[in-house]
Amino acid sequence: AVTNYGAVDSGPDVRVTVSNTTEDHDADADGLIEVDSLAKLNAMRWDLDGDGTPAPSATSGYAAAFPNPRGGAACPTATSGVACDGYELTADLDFDTNGNGRTWTETGGALTGDAGDAYDNGGFGWTPIGNGLGTPFAGRFDGNGHVVRNLFVNNGASNYRGLFGVVSGRLAATGLTDARVRGAHGAGALAGFASAGARVVGSWSAGSVSGDGSAGGLVGRTQTGARVAASYSTAAVECRNATSGHAGGLVGGGSGTTTVSTSWSAGAVTGACPNKAGLVGGGAVATASYWDAATSGVPDDDDPDPPEGLSTAELKRPTDYEGVYATWNADLDGDYEADDPWDFGSSNE
Repeated sequence: AVTNYGAVDSGPDVRVTVSNTTEDHDADADGLIEVDSLAKLNAMRWDLDGDGTPAPSATSGYAAAFPNPRGGAACPTATSGVACDGYELTADLDFDTNGNGRTWTETGGALTGDAGDAYDNGGFGWTPIGNGLGTPFAGRFDGNGHVVRNLFVNNGASNYRGLFGVVSGRLAATGLTDARVRGAHGAGALAGFASAGARVVGSWSAGSVSGDGSAGGLVGRTQTGARVAASYSTAAVECRNATSGHAGGLVGGGSGTTTVSTSWSAGAVTGACPNKAGLVGGGAVATASYWDAATSGVPDDDDPDPPEGLSTAELKRPTDYEGVYATWNADLDGDYEADDPWDFGSSNE
């Protein structure tokens, strides 16, 4: 706005310009609110359906992460006409916020967080988004191929630990590297528990995961109706429950109608639990999926039904959708079109 103040005596006019700056948090109008910082990632816990409207008790905290929203809300439906139902990464994120190269230390099996990091949380590390069965993350989250580094979750007494705790929505194209996750029942680098209807597609993890039961490199526990597709993990997995625990290189344990497809794992699977598997610790139905029988420490069981344990050389053989990967150009979004999710690189990768 421009205001003209009349001349005083014979002096010049004074022109004052006032501008109101607003920010479009869904600049590409795809219905996904853009996340480019840990503060915005953290604020997602107050808006679990991803519509840009936080819980009333968290309005100020959410507004601090998503300031000056255009149209008054993080999802500017008033101007774009697009209703939001989730979030998307627009940058890589790193939990090593003080830049000293670590978010935890381990001495004699005991984990200690780095108190200088923003999300150390008194040594417990990151609190998962969707932190309970009654409060799942129900929206969409698209990592757009970006990587979240140095995730530290350290709570062996709490269930469903990971970047996300309980998920009933869709997680896609999200990578985690150097993750360290410790939980009770349901521990995974990306999600502790994928409930009925949840989808985890095109995602991957590296680091280590430890849990009392249902510990998996990517997802800890899955429920009937959940799906994991076109994903992989090289994370080391440890299961501490010697009585009834489950551990898998990709998924810790699930019910019989959980599906895992076109996926693989290569991390070591160890621990006291009686149910350890290279790919899925128990329950889920796997198709066209494999684990590395050498690096995992879990040999192939000679069962003709999938999943199948293969040698490292067999897994590295193709450079396209051929051989053991012939069916891996999968439809991930349900539009009946192949989504070309895999880049096989060269024959040495």
